[in-house]
Amino acid sequence: MSQISPTNLYELYKEKKINKREFLNRTITIYEISDSEKIRLECLKIINLADIKSEKLFKFLEEIIIADPEIEIRLNATSLVLKKFPNSGFNLVNYLFNSSEPKEFIIRVAKIIAEAMVSSDNNITSEVSNSLKSLILKIFENGDVKSFEILWGDWFHKIHEGFWEFLLEITEPIGLLELMDYFISNYEIYDWFYNSLLVKYNFEQWVSFLNNSRFSGRFFYIISFLEEKKPSTRFYQIIDFFKDMGANLSQSQMSLIKDIIKKNNQYSLVLALIFHWFHNFNIVSLKEILEDSDLKFILKIAELIKNPKFGFITYDDFLFSVISLLLKASEEINENYFLLFFQNIPLGLKRSMTSKLLDIINPTQSYENTEKDNFYKTKFEVADKILGLLSKYYDINSFT
Repeated sequence: MSQISPTNLYELYKEKKINKREFLNRTITIYEISDSEKIRLECLKIINLADIKSEKLFKFLEEIIIADPEIEIRLNATSLVLKKFPNSGFNLVNYLFNSSEPKEFIIRVAKIIAEAMVSSDNNITSEVSNSLKSLILKIFENGDVKSFEILWGDWFHKIHEGFWEFLLEITEPIGLLELMDYFISNYEIYDWFYNSLLVKYNFEQWVSFLNNSRFSGRFFYIISFLEEKKPSTRFYQIIDFFKDMGANLSQSQMSLIKDIIKKNNQYSLVLALIFHWFHNFNIVSLKEILEDSDLKFILKIAELIKNPKFGFITYDDFLFSVISLLLKASEEINENYFLLFFQNIPLGLKRSMTSKLLDIINPTQSYENTEKDNFYKTKFEVADKILGLLSKYYDINSFT
C-alpha cells in the first residue's frame, strides 16, 4: 500500500476512491518511511491540494516544522500550516523568531509569515506582528543586504500601508540608506523605498538625518546617481519632494536649518541648498544668517563651489540653487553678498560660471534631455540678472 506514489494517491482521493481519513493516514505513512526529499515534498504538495483540516494534520505539520532536518521541507510545512490553520499556525511559527535557528531560515520563515498576512482573512496576533516587525527593523538598521534580498517580494506592496509605520521611528537611518544605495539600480525596490518610507518622514526627522555626516554623504551620492541616470525622472521627483517640504518653513524649522550651517557638514549644506530650503527663509531670517560673522555662510558656499566632489561644473541644479539664493540676497538685502561670493572663488570657476550663464542667455547647443532643456529655460531670468549684476563690477568678456 505504501509503495503508491503521492500523486497517484491524490488521484484516488480526488476520484473519491478513498476518504479524507485514509488519504491523510497513507500520505503521512509515505512521508515517514521515505528518505527522499522529493517524495516528502510531494506529500506536502498533495496535502495542500486536498480539502483537509484536522488536529492530526496540524500535529503532523507541527512536528515537521520543529524537527525535520531538511530546511526546504520545514519551509513548505510552515507555508502549509499558515494556509490550513491561519490562527493556530501563526502562533506555532512565532516561536522561531526567538529560536536558535540559522538566520537565513528565520528570514525565510518571516517572508512566509508576511505573505500569509497578505492572503489571510484572519488577523494575526500582535505578538506575531511585533516579532516580524522587530526582525525587519534589525535588517533595516543594520543595512543587511542579504536578508533584505531574501525578504523582498510582492508582499511589500500588497500589505496594508500602516504596517510600515514602525520604520518611521528609526533614529539611526544609516542602514536604511545603505539598503537603498545597494538596490538603487533596481527601480522597483527604489520606488518602494521612496513611496513607502522616504516621503513619510517629516521635516524635523530629515534635518536630524542630514546632520549625520555618514547619512548626508551617502544620500548626496544617491541623489547624484539619480541625476546622472537618463531620464532623470526620479532625480527631479526627489528634489521636488524636498522643495515642497521646505516651502512653508516655521521659525523653529528655520532654526534647525541654521544649525546645518553651524555643524560644518558640507554634504548637509549642499543638500539644503539643492532643496532650496534657504530660499524659503523670510528676509529677516535670511539676513540674520548672512550677517552672522560666526557662520560665514557666504564663504562656506564659496568653499562648496571650489570642491570638485560636489560636481560644480556639471551639476546645474547645485549651481543655480546657489546663484538664485545669492541673487535673492543681493536684490532684497545687499548686492555685496553675491560679490563677496564671486570674489572668493578661483578665476577658473569664475570663467566656468560666467560661460555657463552666458550659454543660458545665448545657447550654443541643443540639449537632448527635455527635462534639462526646460530647466535651462526656467533659469533664464536668474542668469540674466546675475550677469547684469556682474557687469556692473567686471568686464564679462574677460571671463570668456
